[in-house]
Amino acid sequence: CINGTLNPKWREDFCFAVKQKSMTLSLHIEVWHSTSEGPDEFLGHAVLNLNESLFSMAPSHRDRRELPLKPHEKHGGHNRVKGSVKVEIGFDHNLLHGSKVGLNSPSICTELMKSPQALRVFRVFLLGCATLLLMVAARGRWLCRGPSLHDCFPEPVQGTGTCVMLASCAATAVTSVHFAGAIGAFGVDWTGEVLRVQDLLQSARVDEEDVDYDDTNARLQVQSVGYLQWNISMAISLVPRVPCICVRLFTMLAYLIAILLSLLAITLSRLEEGHAQVLGESVYLDALALGCMITSSVLSVRERRLLVKEEGDMWMDVGQERSPKK
Repeated sequence: CINGTLNPKWREDFCFAVKQKSMTLSLHIEVWHSTSEGPDEFLGHAVLNLNESLFSMAPSHRDRRELPLKPHEKHGGHNRVKGSVKVEIGFDHNLLHGSKVGLNSPSICTELMKSPQALRVFRVFLLGCATLLLMVAARGRWLCRGPSLHDCFPEPVQGTGTCVMLASCAATAVTSVHFAGAIGAFGVDWTGEVLRVQDLLQSARVDEEDVDYDDTNARLQVQSVGYLQWNISMAISLVPRVPCICVRLFTMLAYLIAILLSLLAITLSRLEEGHAQVLGESVYLDALALGCMITSSVLSVRERRLLVKEEGDMWMDVGQERSPKK
């Protein structure tokens, strides 16, 4: 739902599975106007025929089409329907229903690596795995005296258990914050989603309304919706507002602490290792957790680059649409 404009731009992607290539397929699009005072108003209906030329396009190509809105027999609107809707459509042969492409396909992995949302979910998953690995490593063996890991006696290493326990606590905090940010608890300031003009205007409007309420944790809003009809809403914040930059600094500090403590535990085990001693399973679990955290940081950098590129492409498209045609 886009508010405050007669020319909304959704800029959303939808994927539809098709059983086979056929010239009888068609995509039906309906446009509605949502209002709080009554039923939604039907604005028009458009049909896009999926012909054979669409199925022969390259996966990276998108065809732009402008479809005129028409009335519909079920919803009516014969006298007030006008305007058009612009869509971009493409076809991916690898996602064709019944094809032999699976989750291990390079094309699927490539598309996932190009999605900031998929990278964000996988990054949180890696942080959760690192937290669990550190918790298990804190209760395992770090050094063993004997010929092999299966036939040996555990040797205590001072400081390793404490380091890994503190690292698991820091990793738990990082995972919790990133999970909360991934589900939208911190808004677009945390996720770094592409900012649109409508978002900026709405954010500025909210900032102007919130000037006098920055120091309060409760808010009562009364809105008139009709004659002797009012909407009353109340919001209570149990947690004080914290700037997103402070949350990021806390997360980066906890992330750095978890990595350094994990490295310190491995280093202590290596220093105590003798000729008749072998490394315990906790060392390998700690190293695996460290690898998960480092991979998560690499994915975070890639996610940020993809978001910056997506935002640049969006504003470039806006500039091209507004530039005068010769």
